[in-house]
Parts: sequence; structure tokens; C-alpha cells
Amino acid sequence: MLWSERVFFPTQLGRHFWPEWSYVWGIRVDYLSPVLYFLDLLWLGWFGLRIWNGKRIETRFTFNLFLFLLFVMINVLMAQNRILSVYKWFRVGQLVLTLISFRLEREKIEKYLIKIIPIWVIFESLLGLVQVLIGASVNGWLYYMGERRFAYTTLGVAQISVMGQGMIRAYGTFSHPNSLAGFLLVVLIFWFSKRKAVNRIFWWVVTWFSVMGIVVSGSRMVWLMTLLVVLFITYRQSRNRKKVLGLGLTMIGVFLVLAAIISVNYRSSDFLGGWDKESLNKRISLNMSAIRMIWEKPLFGVGLGNFLVKLPEIQRNDSYFWLQPVHNIGLLAMSEVGLLGLIWVFLGLSGLRRGKINLNQKLIWTAILLTGMFDHYWLTLPQNTWLLLIMTALL
Repeated sequence: MLWSERVFFPTQLGRHFWPEWSYVWGIRVDYLSPVLYFLDLLWLGWFGLRIWNGKRIETRFTFNLFLFLLFVMINVLMAQNRILSVYKWFRVGQLVLTLISFRLEREKIEKYLIKIIPIWVIFESLLGLVQVLIGASVNGWLYYMGERRFAYTTLGVAQISVMGQGMIRAYGTFSHPNSLAGFLLVVLIFWFSKRKAVNRIFWWVVTWFSVMGIVVSGSRMVWLMTLLVVLFITYRQSRNRKKVLGLGLTMIGVFLVLAAIISVNYRSSDFLGGWDKESLNKRISLNMSAIRMIWEKPLFGVGLGNFLVKLPEIQRNDSYFWLQPVHNIGLLAMSEVGLLGLIWVFLGLSGLRRGKINLNQKLIWTAILLTGMFDHYWLTLPQNTWLLLIMTALL
């Protein structure tokens, strides 16, 4: 794949189109809008070069392929917004073609990642830090890298409070800090496995930039997972595991004691807070909505991309209405493509695996699945979806 395309994976520069079917109750919804990303143009160039050079992806029309296409057709027909579903299936086709190609160049992809990950990490972490310090987006030429314009007072901007001082959470070129944090976490775990492949000092620099980016993102889930991953890897690589385990348990104990002492006279939010207080209730409400959709159409789902189209009808009498995809990738996938769709995904992933999954890959997929239980960005936001595709290709 083109070097430039890989470098631009974390960006989201694109041209949104707003047909009538991309609105819900008269509100523009980004997730429903067809988008032509700059990355798509690079992808078309790369794919065209492959065909020009005779590197076509061989596909045979088999009975299994026929069944899959039949499933896709039924899924589209089940959708309330069929045009949107067709568009989303074309996106799936783009990812599948790329995945097949990446699988043929697995070793080359790993070598490229060692060179490109430092660019991703340093750029995104530094940009996120500057955004936090100035309390707004940087703007200027960074707009063309996909940075969205926002300030502390912007409606809906993600915030955090440290020692009573309100500040924004780092976005980088992502559409939400949680998306940035999940991306950096997976990249960090991959980078851990390349310690012997790069200069030691450079390895530490990139590692600490990753941690800094995760910290300024303000994602509590990723904070916890980063801590656990670092402790686990340190424990596995240490010659004196008992010492590492004892140190880790001591640190946890000291933290709990300090938190208990502080909570007697102060609120924890006086030191660190500012997150959306209704976040958990909103997530539960969306989960229940997804379960209702699954109950209505368990086999074929409501149509790929149609969760938000169906949501107003499902949440009509609920106490919470949040126009967001359900923050659980399992529920989101099953609500849109049903049980049969999940079976196809499982069979596809099973066919990709070449051998035994190593520890680093297990950690990466544990991180993806755990963060995916509390957010949707692995399936809905382009940067995370492309990273997910790369990690799938490396299985």
C-alpha cells in the first residue's frame, strides 16, 4: 500500500454529503452521511496501481459467496433506509478487499508499521497536548489533517476537571477523545512487541508519547487498561516476577488508602472529574434499545448502518434519548446484521487465522474487545476501523 495512505490513517479529512436520508428528525447525523475521505482517494490510487501491475485479488464465485450475497441483499431489504445500507455495505467491501491484500503482505505491513507508528503517536499526542493547554483546537493547516474546530465553550465538547480547573480533553485529529485513546492504546501494545527491533532510546520516546496522549485524552477506561497492560507486560518480561507483583499490589494499595483518606473530607471530583454524569445511564438506555432491535429482527438485523435510523422509534417513550450508536460493538453489530451476520463475521475471522495467536496479539484483541464493550468507535469511526483492519490482517 502507498506510504502516504498509511501515514494518513489517523486523519479524517473528508467531504460530507447531506442527502435527505442522512437526517433524523431534521438533524444532520454524521454517522448517516456518506463521506468521501482524502484517504479514499489514496486508496483508489493504490487499488488502481495494483490492477495496473497485474496484482488482482482472485475471487471465485462459490456457493458460500452466493449465500453471503443473498444475506447482504436480505439485510438491505430489511433496512428502513436502504440507500444508507447499500452505502455501508460498499464500505465493508472496501475493507474486505484491503484486508485480503494486507494478508498477502503481512510481513511488509509489520515493517512499515514500525516506521509509521512513531509518526502517528508523536503527531497525535503533541497535537492533543497543545489542544488541552490552549483549551481549543489549533486550527490553521491542521484542518486539512482532519482536526475539528472546537473550544471549551463549544456545545458537547468533551471536558475534564483537574483540581477544580475545567479543561477540554484531547481530540487530536479524531472526532472524540475516547476514539483517540483507543487508537493509541492498541498502537502502544503493538509497539511493546517491537522493543528489540528499534533503538532503545527511540522506543522509550515513542512509548512515553503514547502514554502522554492517552493521559490527555481523559478516557478513564483506557487509563485503567493502559495501567493493567503495562503492569502485565512488565511482570511477564521481568526476571523477578515476585518483586514486580509485590510492587504493583503495593501501588494499588497505597492508591486505595489515599483515595479513602481523601474521600473523608473531600469529593474525588474536586481533584479529578468533569465527565458526563449521565454517561452510564445513556449507555444503558442505548444498550436496551439495541436489545429491543435484536428482539424484533434477530436473524438479519435492522440493516447495516440503520441503528440510528431505527433509534427514535425505539426510544420514543424512554427517559433518555441520545442520538448515538449503541456503545457496545457486539450489540451494534448484532442489531444491524443480526445473528446470521455475526456468524459470517466469526467464520471469516476463523478462516483468516494462520496459526497460534501470540501474547501481543491476545493483548491487542483484549483491548479492542474490552473498549468495544463501552464504545462504538471500532465499527463507526474511520481511523479506528482502519487500525482494526490492520490488526486483523496481522492475525
